[in-house]
Amino acid sequence: MEPTIVYGNEIWSFLAYEYQVNEVLRELRGITRVNEVKVQDFDGLELSEEELEVLSTALEMGYFNVPREANLKDVAMATGKSVNAVAYSLRSGERKIIRGIMELLKRWRYLPKTW
Repeated sequence: MEPTIVYGNEIWSFLAYEYQVNEVLRELRGITRVNEVKVQDFDGLELSEEELEVLSTALEMGYFNVPREANLKDVAMATGKSVNAVAYSLRSGERKIIRGIMELLKRWRYLPKTW
């Protein structure tokens, strides 16, 4: 990752859990001067409980592995939901996650604002 240079200042963006921010700042201040810090919450995913359950179960079961270690039917049986409900929850949850990451990348100037 490269910094953005504005008027001779380096601007860095990174994603961290809230409990990590102070530790990161302490380490940065140990090696350089920190002029300004802005912290933004990232809560743009807004996953439903069902999407979170299905995505978590699918991940744990190896649905996203290559090759897959579980299929839609396996995830449906594990969650007690229909195959169609699992497929819908996976697609809608994946879409929200990808959109959220793309928004972060856009903010960090890795994607054009017109995306």
